[in-house]
Amino acid sequence: MYNWKRFWCSRDGKINLEDNGFLYNPDSEYSYYQSSDVVSFDEINKLSCLVLLGSPGIGKTTTLEDEFQNKQLQNTGKDRYLNYNLNEYGNESRLINEIFKSSEFTDWLNEDYFLNLFIDSFDECLIEIPKLSTII
Repeated sequence: MYNWKRFWCSRDGKINLEDNGFLYNPDSEYSYYQSSDVVSFDEINKLSCLVLLGSPGIGKTTTLEDEFQNKQLQNTGKDRYLNYNLNEYGNESRLINEIFKSSEFTDWLNEDYFLNLFIDSFDECLIEIPKLSTII
């Protein structure tokens, strides 16, 4: 486990790998001179929907769990944060009942706060629940 700061980039964004094939550090004092569209999670976490894509084994799950924990610690008490790993679901009824019919979710529908869903393993769940994107 490395204590690295991770950066995010839109699907069509530019990533600068001029540092011998590594990501040029966007936080460095010279980053102003480098063209790149990568940003920290803090800069994008207000977007209504974020999707983290990448090859297996690069730390997506770890990053998602870390950001979930960070957001819970920084919570001012108004927002709610829920974390689900979809590889645990084998049928759509259980998924719907445990996520969308949960008290946390139904309470949110009638209240005035942001509900932040952190959902991992979407691609793995598609094998068991083919209509997952329609359900979500």
